Amino acid sequence: MKLVQCRGKSFELYEYPDCTNHGINPIANWRDARKGEWIKTADGKVIKVLGRTVKNPKTSKKPVTYIRTGYGNRPTYKKNIYASKQKDWHNDHYYKGKGLTRDVRPTELQNAFVDNLTKCGSINDHGMWTADSIVDAYQSIYSDNNPTQALRRGMALLKRDYIKRRVAMNMRDKLVDSGLDDDWVTEKYRELAENSETPAATRLNAVNKVSELLGHNAKEKTEEHTEGIIALSDGQIKQLAGIRKKFIEEEYVGTSSKKRTITKN
Repeated sequence: MKLVQCRGKSFELYEYPDCTNHGINPIANWRDARKGEWIKTADGKVIKVLGRTVKNPKTSKKPVTYIRTGYGNRPTYKKNIYASKQKDWHNDHYYKGKGLTRDVRPTELQNAFVDNLTKCGSINDHGMWTADSIVDAYQSIYSDNNPTQALRRGMALLKRDYIKRRVAMNMRDKLVDSGLDDDWVTEKYRELAENSETPAATRLNAVNKVSELLGHNAKEKTEEHTEGIIALSDGQIKQLAGIRKKFIEEEYVGTSSKKRTITKN
């Protein structure tokens, strides 16, 4: 007999040939075991059953029976049971805030959630959406009356790349209507670059935040990394268009003056 510790508890473990010497007779089929009975594992050990529960998960058409030992719960639809730590089928599958950042096409409900949040949501002093705004936006779209669950799921959606792009697109329209467009960002960067006497860390963070909301940092869904090609923002393209127009006008004026000079001679 060996005393084993697992999941914070201690329990007895026997080798199958030695269990009969201690008056222990494991049942033939571990799936039929009840609380207090002993079962033989597929790796030749004998352990005691601490409980038997039946669950009715929404994702399954039939009830699922779990056999609980000191190693954890084991569903009876599994082929074998082993004397090793079992997966926690309730907590190990619980979402922990990571792994939902795959860049896939959003659903109509997800788009509606983002549109509702950016239209009616509030931002706190740290530049983040308030918890109440996320809960209200999520519950107004999805059938979820649990605020804690709605907050968790809403925050998980906001971590996805395509959701960030949707937020940036919606916030861009609001910022442009307020006069905070590409020209404003460019002008603020220019002022900060020229004013070397004033500490600009705080103001630079604010400008960067607006620039991010305008979508300057958002990556396109399909990018082609071609040598010699430079990606320009809308503001830079606008500025280049103005410079190009100026060059054309100057060239036209210069050409016209040259023609008039040739005519006089």
